[in-house]
This record gives sequence, C-alpha cells and structure tokens, in this order.
Amino acid sequence: MMSLWFCENKMKKIEVVVAGGGFAGISFIEGMGGGADDVSITLVDPSPDSIFRPLLPDVIAGKVRLEHCRYSLPEYCRSRRVRFLEKAASGLEGETRLVLDDGTGLDFDYLVVACGADPEYHGNQSARKHAFTLYSAQDAARLSATINAVLEKGEATSFVVVGGGYTGLETATALKYRIRKRVGREAAGRFPVKVAELAPRILAGLSDTIAGPAREEVRRLGIEVITSAGLGEIGEDWIKINGKRISPAVTIWSAGVSGVDFLTTLPFEKDKKGRIKVNSRLHSPGREDIFVLGDCASFESGGSPLRMAVHFSLAQGKIASGNLLGRLNDLSPHSYHSVDYGYLVPLASGKAWGKVLGIRVGGRIGSILHYLMSVYRSWGMRNRWGVVKDLLVRR
Repeated sequence: MMSLWFCENKMKKIEVVVAGGGFAGISFIEGMGGGADDVSITLVDPSPDSIFRPLLPDVIAGKVRLEHCRYSLPEYCRSRRVRFLEKAASGLEGETRLVLDDGTGLDFDYLVVACGADPEYHGNQSARKHAFTLYSAQDAARLSATINAVLEKGEATSFVVVGGGYTGLETATALKYRIRKRVGREAAGRFPVKVAELAPRILAGLSDTIAGPAREEVRRLGIEVITSAGLGEIGEDWIKINGKRISPAVTIWSAGVSGVDFLTTLPFEKDKKGRIKVNSRLHSPGREDIFVLGDCASFESGGSPLRMAVHFSLAQGKIASGNLLGRLNDLSPHSYHSVDYGYLVPLASGKAWGKVLGIRVGGRIGSILHYLMSVYRSWGMRNRWGVVKDLLVRR
C-alpha cells in the first residue's frame, strides 16, 4: 500500500504557478529550465509583454524604440514549455489556490510571487487620475503621443515631473532631450521642463560625490528644480505647486513605488512599502511553498530592506528555482546572500553617475556602462541587437 502511494505521487506533476513575468519571474523560469515531464509551470501576467523598464526613459527621449523594450511572454512561454495566462493575480483561496482577476483560479503546489510594483501616489487621487506614469509599454506610448501632440500644436506648455529620484531625473532629462531634438534649442524654451521634489534636495539619498555632478548636469540642461515642493491638486492639463497653478502642463508622476494590490490580500508580514518580508530562503516564514521575489520581496541586508534593483531580482529568481529543484530532488536548500553590483543614475545627455562594484563612476563612462548592462540584461537577441542599433543610429 505504501509503495503504491509513493508511485502515484511520483507520477503526479508538480504544479508551479509564477505570478509576474518581469525580471524575477523570467529568471525563475530560466533557472527551472522551463516546464518538464514532472513539473508544470504556469505564468500569469496581465500584460502580454515583459517590459525592460530601465530603458523606458530612452523611449521617451526617442533614443530607443519601444518595440525593443518589449519581450513577448506568449512566445517565450511556448519556447520553454510553459503555459501563459494573460491575467492578473488577485488573491488566495484557501492555502493552495491562486485566484485570478476574472474569478477563475489555479491550484498550485508552489507559488512564485513576482508581480513587481506599482506607482505610489501617497494618497493623491488627482495624481492617480490625471498624471502620466512611465511604468509600462502603454505608459510610454501614451506619453510619447502626448509629447508629439503638444509639440505639434506649438502652444507654450510646461512638462512637470513629480519626483526627484533616479527615475524622475532620467525622465526629465529625456523630455528635455526629445523637445530640443524635435523643435530645436531656441524653440524648446516654450516647453520648459520642471522637476518638483518634496524633499529639500533631489537625489537626497545619495552622497554628494555622486548626486552633486548629477544635480549640476540637470541645472546645466536648463531644467527647473522646485525643492520642498508643496504639491496641490492635479488636473488634466494643469498642476498646483506651492499654491501656484501651472497651466497648461503635462504632469508625469515619478514619486516612488509600492507593492501591487495583490500583495495587500496576502496574510504575510510586510514592510512600509507594502513588500512581503522574506527569509534567506525567499519565503514568507511559515509558507515554504510560496516564494516571494524581486520588487515584491523585502529582504533585509545590513539592517534595512534591499532597494529595488534588476540584479537583485535576477539573483533571487535563480536562487528560488535552484532551491525548488533541490527540494524536488531531496537536496539541501541554499540561502540568498545579496550582492550589490551598484547603481547608476543615467541622464539623457549621455552622462551617468553612480557606483559600480564599489567604485565611483561618472560622466560618459557611466553612461556607457549603463547601456552595456541594459543590452546585456535585455531578454532575447532581437531586443539586444535592436537596442544597439537604436543607440548607434541617430533617429
């Protein structure tokens, strides 16, 4: 009787559901080697494309084509014997069933939560309704179309980026680059680019040796920086800052990110950003059948949670897949130890500042390193070669 039970369970396929087709989710699937005779993998994502977000500001600048930042998830899944469902995870039903946004569900033996993050609006509902974001292919296409329409119309209009962090400054300089490229340096004065930052300084979390040159470059480009900004209501074509109405204006929201709505439904401990706290095996304590990776995971290193970064997501996907394969083969699991390769703040003027492998880099060299890593980390040779050609051939 025992041997019959054992054989039946050995023959049963292990059902693995991956929620999210970003860096962490694809890294996990790659580590698993795709689907197999004894393991069935289902990837669920509300978008048919995995988006290479680090290059979206370059799409706005007109340096990189949007198509080269998109990676088809259905095509990828077919090549890996993985089932793909263009749906969003919305909650859990019981212990081992994932509920999707259409009300259907998927039973799982193992669940990988890798849904990424969403823009954080800090309670500003008018921003949620009217401000542009730069977080998806649809965002990039919509913002690009709006920029073109404004420039073609020719009416003096401000472009206001809310948020003076990495992405905010990348986006602001990308706007400046595109405007000058399209209408020329003199006419560009009719379309001022402004950055509104709630803190006393932009790039406030970085050392002055890195943030200082970046701030000076933003100033040199003619971008107005409003610090300690008192943000008011935002309308379809206007914004209030420090009680002053700026109109007409296109507002782009880049004031941080938070956990996706799905995470709020999960009964696990979370950090201030809504990310799920995980242990060294990348599980929420008590649920070894659920891995939490990438921007969904809050992993402490040096007494504080890791920042959201591509290389952390890739490494976590690899560790989680290795541990799941090890568990299926009765091998001891490995602990995740974060390795920080560094960061860069790339600006559209072709300069970037940051730290790489603990070494401060800046200027043109920093920008070259940013693009080399972007090409290296892009999914698929078509996208990699496409990005290279876009950057080499001025459009």
